[in-house]
Amino acid sequence: MEHVAWSKKVPEQLHWVLQELLGEFDEARGPIDMLSRYLKVPAPNLYDVNGPQWVHEQLARLAPQRVYELVEHLERGRSHHDELVSKSLAEEGVPLRMLAGSFVPVDQAATELDVDDSLSQPDSLLHGRFSPTKQQWDVSRRELLAGHHESAVAAAVNALESAVRIAADAKSISEGARTLFKGHRAPLGAALSQLHNYGSAMPNVRHGGQVASTMTRTEATAVCRAAAVFIVMVVNLDNEGVLPLTS
Repeated sequence: MEHVAWSKKVPEQLHWVLQELLGEFDEARGPIDMLSRYLKVPAPNLYDVNGPQWVHEQLARLAPQRVYELVEHLERGRSHHDELVSKSLAEEGVPLRMLAGSFVPVDQAATELDVDDSLSQPDSLLHGRFSPTKQQWDVSRRELLAGHHESAVAAAVNALESAVRIAADAKSISEGARTLFKGHRAPLGAALSQLHNYGSAMPNVRHGGQVASTMTRTEATAVCRAAAVFIVMVVNLDNEGVLPLTS
């Protein structure tokens, strides 16, 4: 959670989400007991204090970073508020987004290139016969969030291979890429294959190994983002019925 220290700004919408998350506790003492444990402060006697007022006072004392941490803690990997929170963060100029209940930094270069959302684009497309691709893609997203760079890349290139093989009805990504992109489009197919080859060549990615990890978060994010763009392209072209592309 080091990245939340980048921001001293807490959008008002985030406070609303925090209140909603605390409201999910069934019992009246639920939010009180949870905050007491989380903040390591004594729980009040409800005969002596007003419970909701105590909760409000505790939340008002939280430093910005603690607000982010508490929201992430209560979301527990869910995606219930991803869109709402991410939109609010963007409107306030906070360089974070929420993905699967966790806060992730926004890559400024990716924002300028208008590809910062490419990691989530495949989700709405991967259904029906592309369902196996979605399973791999979901693994990649979770692993990237957890900071497991090699396994995130492995799952991303596996998802790409799955999409290409399904679209081309092929046994391998190289065969599928050659089938789908011919003539002047052949370099595009080669780029697909080379991204997959990168995953095979890197230690500890697709074939395991004992070499110490050298992959950075930026590198892993870029590879996963590139895989996402290619997956979206292949599935969309398949849905449009224009594959294979030839010249």
